[in-house]
Amino acid sequence: MRTIFKLIILVSVFLSFQTSLLATVQFSDITVSNLTSSSATISFFSDNSVSANIEYGTDNTALTPASPSTNAKFHSFQLTNLASTTLYYFEITSGGVSYQDNGEFYSFQTAQVAIGTPYIAYGTVVDIGTSAITGAYVKLVAQQNGIPSSPLSAVTDSNGKWNLNLGNLKLADTGGVMNY
Repeated sequence: MRTIFKLIILVSVFLSFQTSLLATVQFSDITVSNLTSSSATISFFSDNSVSANIEYGTDNTALTPASPSTNAKFHSFQLTNLASTTLYYFEITSGGVSYQDNGEFYSFQTAQVAIGTPYIAYGTVVDIGTSAITGAYVKLVAQQNGIPSSPLSAVTDSNGKWNLNLGNLKLADTGGVMNY
């Protein structure tokens, strides 16, 4: 009987330790970028390498899961087949726990059906020793008359190179095309 009691205590301590580990995951720099009328990219960082997912939809009571990420500290999800000028809700899930913005769903609105003049911004990310950095996260936000654009983002390739089509710059307030 004592052995069973000790085993029960050990199992409950182990389970509560696992639960406390799950609750300590922190997500940061949650960004909705590359907004078009039918797609968006949601990316964020976690303080530990964890498997994460997002669940999204137009009705915050019926969310659709995206494809989960593998264990990593950087997570990026490309959402497609979205409706234009539509409000979408999302939350992050990891280890069976849902993460929201202070108890509220995160949200974004898709842009209007339009694309600006295609200009390509590009570059290379290197470290101090001038070696290319693979998998670096690049985020670009422009301002026009004090109004910011919705972010554009890219991840560097194996040569540290990235590019962004500025024709996809959308005004953050209306979703319209940003002129430049």
